[in-house]
Amino acid sequence: MEPETTTQAENNSLNVGTTEDFHTQLVEAGGRLVVVHFHSDESNSSKIMVPKCKELADVHKDVLFLKVDIGLEDMAERYNVSMTPTFLFLKNGKEVEAITGANERRLEHLVHKLKR
Repeated sequence: MEPETTTQAENNSLNVGTTEDFHTQLVEAGGRLVVVHFHSDESNSSKIMVPKCKELADVHKDVLFLKVDIGLEDMAERYNVSMTPTFLFLKNGKEVEAITGANERRLEHLVHKLKR
């Protein structure tokens, strides 16, 4: 079975299916803030955060939101992600902040703060 590739959602929110797709998106994002949502379909906390991420993506068109399944092990290992949901905030391909857990207020606060 072939790995799923990146698919464009309604706006600037993307599902990433391969490491190559992830790297392509980072390069294309340039200096924009990229929020990476490491999730698991088995995690209720991850599922709770999906609508919030979509809402933030609709409001913050200048921020790229990427959704990465924790099963993409090379990505999880690279960023030391062991639980879901985990959110990484990247600028110019470098991690500037990370949060773990379903904290909608913290996620929204960091998007506002870091996109500048």
